[in-house]
Amino acid sequence: MNLLHSWARALGGEVSGDQVLCPGPGHSAKDRSLSVKIGEDGEPIVYSHADDDWKFCRDYVRQRIGMGPFKPNGGRKTVASYDFCDPATGAVRYRKERVEAAGGAKSFFITPKGRGGSDPLLYGGERLADLAEGQHVFVVEGEKMVNRLRELGAAAVSGDSGFESKWLPAHAGLLRGLSVVLWPDSDEPGEKYAANAAKCLKGSAASLRVVRPFGKPNGAKGRDVCDWTGNADDLAELVAGAEPYEAIEQKPEPPAPLQIINIASFAGRPVPERDWFVPDVIIANRVTILSGNGGDGKSLLAAQLAIATVTATGWIGYLPKPGGALYASAEDDPGELHRRIADIIEGRDDLSFEAMDGFDIINLAERDALFVKPEGRAGTLTETVLFTQIKAAIAELRPILFVTDALANVYGGDENVRTQAAQFIALLDRLAMANSVTVILIAHPSLSGISSGSGMSGNTHWNNGARGRLYLEPAMDNDGEPDPCLRKLTIKKNNYGPKGTSVALKWDRGRFLLMGGEGSFERMAAEAKDDSLFLKLLKVATEQGRTVSPNPSNAFAPTVFAGMPDAGGVKAPKLKAAMERLLRDKKIAVVEIGPPSARKAILVET
Repeated sequence: MNLLHSWARALGGEVSGDQVLCPGPGHSAKDRSLSVKIGEDGEPIVYSHADDDWKFCRDYVRQRIGMGPFKPNGGRKTVASYDFCDPATGAVRYRKERVEAAGGAKSFFITPKGRGGSDPLLYGGERLADLAEGQHVFVVEGEKMVNRLRELGAAAVSGDSGFESKWLPAHAGLLRGLSVVLWPDSDEPGEKYAANAAKCLKGSAASLRVVRPFGKPNGAKGRDVCDWTGNADDLAELVAGAEPYEAIEQKPEPPAPLQIINIASFAGRPVPERDWFVPDVIIANRVTILSGNGGDGKSLLAAQLAIATVTATGWIGYLPKPGGALYASAEDDPGELHRRIADIIEGRDDLSFEAMDGFDIINLAERDALFVKPEGRAGTLTETVLFTQIKAAIAELRPILFVTDALANVYGGDENVRTQAAQFIALLDRLAMANSVTVILIAHPSLSGISSGSGMSGNTHWNNGARGRLYLEPAMDNDGEPDPCLRKLTIKKNNYGPKGTSVALKWDRGRFLLMGGEGSFERMAAEAKDDSLFLKLLKVATEQGRTVSPNPSNAFAPTVFAGMPDAGGVKAPKLKAAMERLLRDKKIAVVEIGPPSARKAILVET
C-alpha cells in the first residue's frame, strides 16, 4: 500500500490519478468535495470543491491521516525512507520516514498510522529466507546501519523503533537456525537494545555472538555501524573475532534533577494559553474522571467523545480536539462495542465506520485487566505487564484521547486508601503528560455518592487528584418525574475553568443528543459555511465591477449578497454576522475610494 492509498483509506475516499477524492468535513460519506495531493515535501495539498473553509479542511485532512496540526516546517524535509516488508511475500506493509529540520533536529514517522494494522516488522526481514542455515546475520539498531552493512555484502536486520524496538516471537522464527551477530551502538541504550534482542532470539538462533569495535559504553559513547570505516575484508575479520554474547550490566538510571523555576524569569514572556481537549470542560493531557451509576450511559458518552475526536465532529454541543482515540474496554466485548458504535452512526451522513480509522479499541473484557497491583506490606502499587503494553500502544499509535473503562476493572488497589488512590492518579497523569494524551477514567459512584449527588466513591483523593471530574446522572422531565431517556452531565470539578455547569442530554436511538439548542461545533460549522459564502459572493461582486458597503445603504453588502442567485437562500442577517466575523478576523477590510468630496467606504478581501 503506497502513501496515497493509505491516505485514501484514512479519509474514506479513493485514489484518482495523482490525488485522493474524499468527503469534506461535515459532508456525507458519499461526498467527494475534497481533493488531496501529495506535495513535494510530503505535505498534503488540500482543495475544497464545496468552498469550505480551507484551513478547516487542511486541519481535518491532517488529523485523519495522522499528521497532527499544521505548523510551518521551518525547512523540514524527508531525507530518507525505509520500507518494511512482509517477510513471507515481500510486499510493503508500512514505511518509516526520517525528517530533518533546518537546525538538524530529526524525527521519524511511520505511515500508515499504526503500521496499517501490522505487527512491528524487522527491516530486512524479507531477505532472511535466502540465507542458508548457520549463515551469519547482523542485528543492528537502525535502518541506516542495515543499509551500510548491505553495501559491504552482509545480511542485517533491525527493529523499527530504535533502541525501543519490540522483539517478538515472529522475529525469533525468522532468525531460527542462523548465526546471529549483535552489533550494539556503543552506549547504554544500544546495549539495552542488544539485550532485548538476545533474550528474544535465545534458543532460536544457531549462535549469539557480539562485536563491539568501539569498546563498551562510555569508551566511545554513541558510535555505531556508520561510524566504522572498515571494508568487506575488515568486516569478515570482525565477525571471525566475535565473542559469545554476554549482556553488560546496566547502571541504574540517576534520579531526575529537580526542576526549579524562578518566577522572575516569566517577566516579558507571553502567557501561554491553557490547553483544552474540550473547551472549559475537559483539560488536555491530564486525567478527568467520568462517573455515573451502572447503566446510565458513561461508556456510550465516552464512545461518542472518541468518535467525535477521530471524525472532527461535535460532541454534545462541544468541539473536541481532532486526533486519534484509544479506548481500553474491560466491560464490553467487541460485539457489544460494534453494536454501540453502529447505533451512534446510524442515520448520520457525516459518520461511517470507514471514517474511524483513527479509533482503536483494546479488548480487555476477556482477560485480567489490572493496570496496577499492590505489593509488600506497604501495599505499594506496581505496574502490571498489561500497563506496560498499554504505554507501548499509546507511544506507537499516538492518540490524543485515551479512555479507560472502568476504574473497578483496572485498579488493583483499595479505593479507600488515600496513598494508593494518589499513586494511581499520578501514574495516569504521568502517562497523559508524557504522551500528550487526554485520559478519561470511567468510574462508578458509591451508594452515598449517588444519594448525595456528588458522584463520588472511595476516599477524597479520587476527586482531589484528578484535574477534572464529570458526573452523568438521570434527569427529571418537566413534571418532575424520572425520564429513562434524560440525563444530566455536570462538571463537578474543573481545576482551570468553571464548575457546576450542567448539560441536558436525551438518549435517542442508541446515542445521546444535546437538548436545548444548537451546540458549539454545529454553530461553528454553520458560521464557517456562512463566512465562506460571504467571501465567495464578495469575489463575484468584485468580478462584476460592483462595490459593496459595510454600512447600511443601497449598497449594504449583506442585503446585496442576499439577493444574488449564488446566495442559495441565505438571508441578510446571517450574512451580516458573517461580515462582522470576517472583519474581526481581518479576512476582509474597509477601504475608502473616490474623490475627497465624495469618499465612500467599500469592502475588499485581504
